[in-house]
Amino acid sequence: MSRLYNISVFIIISALTVQVSYSIELSQTPIQNQLKNSILLAADSWNLDGKKDADNNYIVTSQGIKQKKSAFKAALYSALLPGLGEHYVGNRTKAKVFFTTEALTWMSYIAFRTYGDWKKDDMVRYAAGKAGATLDGKNDEYFDWVGFYNSTEDFNSLGRVSDPSRAYLTGSDNYWQWESDNDRENFRSLKNSSRTAYNRAGFMVVAAIGNRIISIIDAIRDAKRANSHEKIDISEKKSYNYKFAVDPLSYNRQFSITVYTPF
Repeated sequence: MSRLYNISVFIIISALTVQVSYSIELSQTPIQNQLKNSILLAADSWNLDGKKDADNNYIVTSQGIKQKKSAFKAALYSALLPGLGEHYVGNRTKAKVFFTTEALTWMSYIAFRTYGDWKKDDMVRYAAGKAGATLDGKNDEYFDWVGFYNSTEDFNSLGRVSDPSRAYLTGSDNYWQWESDNDRENFRSLKNSSRTAYNRAGFMVVAAIGNRIISIIDAIRDAKRANSHEKIDISEKKSYNYKFAVDPLSYNRQFSITVYTPF
């Protein structure tokens, strides 16, 4: 009986004196491992080689590692072609809008210029047939004179009353004589139609410049927004999952704590 008692006491003392070991380890779930490996493989394929922070060319988003968008490149592309900067940043919808606007602007410019040329040709032919005028090589001011005065004689006489310093128009190249006031009005209508078309073509050029300016500003804003969108701040991730394990029969580790990190 005493022998059995001694054995029991020995076993209890041994159990109490054995070093209790433990461990705490950080682990990741299989999904987290797969996500991390995918990002690392992508980074390796892009030859980051640890230069992400130094060169500041890449950002980490919730979708993985993405290349940063240069605001300068976006602005340059939009200056060359409105919408190209938005396409570079990744905003395809805006790019289509700017592309369409640019195409319609220059199509309108060509249409107005073409219509203006047609009306100008009609005006020149009409003046030659109805007034015997030669308008080739003449400027817009001369066209106004032909449309305002009934003849060269009226210009040289009536015109000098309002402006005595005005030079006389002489020679066959400066001759015109309208058959009727109605013909002169028709000439003025053709002249005004041509001039209006040219003015609208000039407005299309201004619209094209405006479209570029708007696209440049928008592309820069989109590039900055894309670089700041969905950045992951690991320090703000506070949720951790814990797992406790107890194994009193293990010699190396009686209990362990496993912490599953968020990334």
